[in-house]
Amino acid sequence: MSQKFFSLNENKDLQKALQLILYKSIEEKRHYILQKLTVYYGNNYFNQGENDSAYYYFLKSENCYKTQR
Repeated sequence: MSQKFFSLNENKDLQKALQLILYKSIEEKRHYILQKLTVYYGNNYFNQGENDSAYYYFLKSENCYKTQR
């Protein structure tokens, strides 16, 4: 669902969907989903021109990926 909002460039709806998925994945301790979410957050901020925030989330995603291995 969040991928649809991302492709449609619906930033507000994307933020809401990501927040909901984030809370659920933290509750269920699904690390793979957390890693994918941080990529979506990074892409969303990158598309909005907020490069500092995008870098933060891309770095967080990379660290999450490394700890999964």
